[in-house]
Amino acid sequence: MDEVPIIRRGTLNVIQGKQGSNKSRLAEHFASLLIAEAQPAMYSLGFTKIASETVTVAYIDTERSVKEEFPNAVRNIRRNAGFSNDPENFRYTSLKTYSRSKRLGSLKTFIEDVRVKTNNPIFVIIDVITDAIRDFNDPEESMELLDFLGNLCEQTDATALQVIHENPFGDKARGHVGTEAINKAATVMQIGFEKATDEHSSPYLTLKFKKQRHSEISKQIALQFDKETHTLKLANQASFEAAIREKDKKITAAEVARSLADWNEKEIRQKEALTRVQEEFHCSYNTAKSRLKEIADNGVEIVGENCEPCFLTIKASSGTATVYVLQNYKEAS
Repeated sequence: MDEVPIIRRGTLNVIQGKQGSNKSRLAEHFASLLIAEAQPAMYSLGFTKIASETVTVAYIDTERSVKEEFPNAVRNIRRNAGFSNDPENFRYTSLKTYSRSKRLGSLKTFIEDVRVKTNNPIFVIIDVITDAIRDFNDPEESMELLDFLGNLCEQTDATALQVIHENPFGDKARGHVGTEAINKAATVMQIGFEKATDEHSSPYLTLKFKKQRHSEISKQIALQFDKETHTLKLANQASFEAAIREKDKKITAAEVARSLADWNEKEIRQKEALTRVQEEFHCSYNTAKSRLKEIADNGVEIVGENCEPCFLTIKASSGTATVYVLQNYKEAS
């Protein structure tokens, strides 16, 4: 994207996001891009396939229904790549009907079969990876899966893209397999809807790059769901930025103060504090900083279910990092 390497050959990569965040549609986008004979400009999202050789995509689904949902996804991948029938370089399967104890073995068998039947580089998509093993919190199973994929990439001209859910609260990839997948990944992408502060949900999604081992972190991309093509498209940047500015105005100091009650630390550095507020409220850096300053300046009371009422102070001095401190009234007196 813009001549910056996003997914490099022979690497492990991750797409993470909350339930319903269009993770699969983003993975399908990469599948279409790679099997297409020509660059499908209208579905590119700014990405370009730079290799001239043919790539075989092996798509493994683990959670969508095998009668309706996954076949529809396959049709979308095919259509958006410009095909009416399956091209030779597109292989796919579902593991949903297999018992969890047999899924990892079945996944290995499928990928090994693809490798034997083609000399092309292989792009393996596992959607979602937590359902490819019996217990995504089991270190032994997690490492067996990731070691298999790592060796596959290292030894057989393959590249892997793993789709994974985030925990319901927070943005950590789910389970032990999520932790290890992030550690071993060259690129980690995060997709999710922009939060709205009123009852109406935002139509915009943001694709963020959380990790890029081979380049500087790329700028985030504003996306929308296209109802006609059932895929993602670039959002109008001006409209997206206007919506963010409008949302920033609606985020109140009281809302932010309520979230501070859930912080476990009494003291936190400014960078970490601002990052947390930005991620929770999907607001700008300046809005996060402004609301925290407003809370401190006005002595807004911070009250949570499991903590005594407290207030926020900001410790700032020349030559030292600014620190935000949650201080209860007894300590202050």
